[in-house]
Amino acid sequence: MKPHIKSSIPQILAISTLFSFAIFFFTYPFLHNFGILIAILSFVMTLIILNKKQEETPKKSGLYVIAVVKEIQYAKSDEKSGREIKRFELYPRKLELEEDFLSLKGQNNMTISGVAGSGKSVLTMFIIDQLKQFKKIIFQFDPQDHYKEMGIPTLFLKEYAPNVFKDPNSFAEAWETAFQGDATTYRAIPDIVKNIASKSQSWQDFKKILFEEMQQHAKDDIITTGAYNAIARQLSRVYMDKVADYSLPDNLVISFEDMDIRAFRFYGDWILRTLYKELLQKDSPRAGTMLFIDEASQFRNEEKPVLPSIMALIRKRGAMLMGTQFVSDLKGIRGNAKTQFAFYTNEGEDLDEVKTLSESYHWAIQRLNPYEFVDLAQRNSHDGIFIYKLVNPKPEFKPIQEWKPEEQEEKEYYGEGKRSNFNIDIPQEIIRFLDSPANQQDLAKRFANEYGDKPEFWKLKLKGYLKTMQMNGEIFADLTDYVKFGADGKVYEIRNSIVYHRKGDYSYHDFLVNAVADILFHKGLLPKIQAHGLPLADILVEKGKMSFEIETGSKQGYKIEETRQRIDGFEKEGYRVYIIVPNQEVKKKYVEAGFSNVFTALELKEAEI
Repeated sequence: MKPHIKSSIPQILAISTLFSFAIFFFTYPFLHNFGILIAILSFVMTLIILNKKQEETPKKSGLYVIAVVKEIQYAKSDEKSGREIKRFELYPRKLELEEDFLSLKGQNNMTISGVAGSGKSVLTMFIIDQLKQFKKIIFQFDPQDHYKEMGIPTLFLKEYAPNVFKDPNSFAEAWETAFQGDATTYRAIPDIVKNIASKSQSWQDFKKILFEEMQQHAKDDIITTGAYNAIARQLSRVYMDKVADYSLPDNLVISFEDMDIRAFRFYGDWILRTLYKELLQKDSPRAGTMLFIDEASQFRNEEKPVLPSIMALIRKRGAMLMGTQFVSDLKGIRGNAKTQFAFYTNEGEDLDEVKTLSESYHWAIQRLNPYEFVDLAQRNSHDGIFIYKLVNPKPEFKPIQEWKPEEQEEKEYYGEGKRSNFNIDIPQEIIRFLDSPANQQDLAKRFANEYGDKPEFWKLKLKGYLKTMQMNGEIFADLTDYVKFGADGKVYEIRNSIVYHRKGDYSYHDFLVNAVADILFHKGLLPKIQAHGLPLADILVEKGKMSFEIETGSKQGYKIEETRQRIDGFEKEGYRVYIIVPNQEVKKKYVEAGFSNVFTALELKEAEI
């Protein structure tokens, strides 16, 4: 049964009038004046009932169709001419996800696009709960989401990272995905990381081999040395103290809480490629699995994409549910999803994408109310575009069940247990461990993971060395305010921390770039980190046209003028330019030089941009 358009006020009056006349003609011959009274009462009661029916909203929870958008063509004889797009309210009809969507579409792949607060997460949980016949593997990056409270066991990947070294090909491809757009001038990076991964059993091995090869290639051409330096800078983003060999169970939420956005991309992409290979197997144990990937746009690899392949494969064996903020993020992969739910958007690129479907879609998606959505792959949409709403959703949250690989269940870990080996060159090791900048506490943790003992022991031991090396110019120390995004949604504001970094490389600059990128991502933006050596801003955000310059404070005189010229160039192209500095002292210098929009990382976190 198709849903019916609600009656207009003239229609309600006409129906009430006709009904009251009918009552009058039937009752007047017998009741005379009482017949008139009964007819009047019938008119009033009919009017009240029909009007109440118009305003009635569904009470039972579920998925409903509530309105339809149609394009009306007016003939020349009409009072109006041309065409008009209008929304018509419907008598709500409850729908079944299986019967009214998936079975009609012939496959189970779905996409959901919607900005924060639009209702995307609630709809996602509803869909996951409805598809009870599927095994489920769910990726959760945002700690505020509740997928791990749906009664499905949860793996906290920060504690039990998979052994990515058992598949060097996927390792190299996942590295490309994680660092897409970063150091793109170095095309040799995938081959280098694949070669090193094939020789490694752990991240400790990888780091050791990397630095050995860096020394061997120190005098090679600028492209090769640049590639090695880029890998060394990137390493800290994905480095894990331990890895474990395990297979994912049939049902699992993979939580990426307290993990860097690049680590999310790297490990998520590696897991997707592993699942894809399992799906390729004859009589695959993954048949009948539904994968849910949130923030799907983070897994775009232009050279070797995995999402289109896995979506095409799984549509015959299970289901794929993909979530992202913007319709335009789904370019190239929407074709493998026959159900495409989309909430309100006013983003220009999104609207351009939707307009290619029809003017009616373009009109409708800009006028959706909160928690309303359309299906961008609706069949026979030319007859009218239905608007849907999830009414009174009542997700049942349950206690979190943590899943741990068996061999890791009771194991405490503090490095390789080399407690007796103190015949080490501590200054040399400080240089090595500063492949990415760190404060004294983080540096102590790195020593503890490699040589044993508690971080507190190393923090005291390193104090004198750090001071001496700084005085001798072997390392640098900068006062830095920055932000860490921790577990359970906690945000740590680090103020006036001394961050140590190596002499003569970009590591401190990259440290700040990555910190700013994480802040932008948590603001719902999609930062694109630019490669070194190009006349570009450090970070670009295309939506809203924003440009971010990261200034460490080392530039003096004419070099500041170079920054000014670059900023002027971006402003002429329509970008809003922001300058991010490590501390208030550096901020004062740039403000006094006449720059505007100067922020520390902590200020950027609080700013409305």
